[in-house]
Amino acid sequence: MLAMVNKFAFHQVKIISVSDGIVSDDDNSKLGIHIRGLINELYLDDLKKKTMRGLEGQKLRGYSTGESVYGYKSCPVGELRLNKKGQPKYEGMIHKIQEEEECIVKRIYKNFIEEKSLNGIMKELNESGTPTKKIKKAAGLFPL
Repeated sequence: MLAMVNKFAFHQVKIISVSDGIVSDDDNSKLGIHIRGLINELYLDDLKKKTMRGLEGQKLRGYSTGESVYGYKSCPVGELRLNKKGQPKYEGMIHKIQEEEECIVKRIYKNFIEEKSLNGIMKELNESGTPTKKIKKAAGLFPL
């Protein structure tokens, strides 16, 4: 962060942080910038740990954590409640088989069990014109 402040100072650009009360051309600003940078870094580390703990908890309870999986769609489960901010939120999301893509997923698993290479499986899917979720979404064939 201090490197960026120094670059701005080199180009004679003054940085004013209203919320922190720091002005970059002040003699004592270097210490304030360092302290603010350290506090922000510690906050981000803590946020990362909390986010990972929450995602892991959802996975351990058998819920989806937002990933998009070909052949499945995410469906809400559990009771609809309001979170601390008053926004509606379900207990979790689970993956349900998407019937339009079920045969494609079964074909991929069959090829994998037959020990075909991933490149071979991809080549076969491309040659048969199997659409991806991205292509379906662009064509308006895939529900959001």
